[in-house]
Amino acid sequence: MAGAGDVLTFGTRSGTRHGVEAHVFRVQTSRDLAAWTHALVQGVNSAVLFVREVNTGKHCHDCTGFD
Repeated sequence: MAGAGDVLTFGTRSGTRHGVEAHVFRVQTSRDLAAWTHALVQGVNSAVLFVREVNTGKHCHDCTGFD
């Protein structure tokens, strides 16, 4: 549990065509941190439902599709 005066931060890292982008965010309370975490996880989970193919740039011999 965060105490008074503690700085709460979280970070994201995203792969792009130009490399990895990293961002650090600061929140005021533990509740804010939990809300942001929940929103990010839900957003990523929702986005994955729409992805039909994942390209890692590597050849796969035993790949399983998302059918």
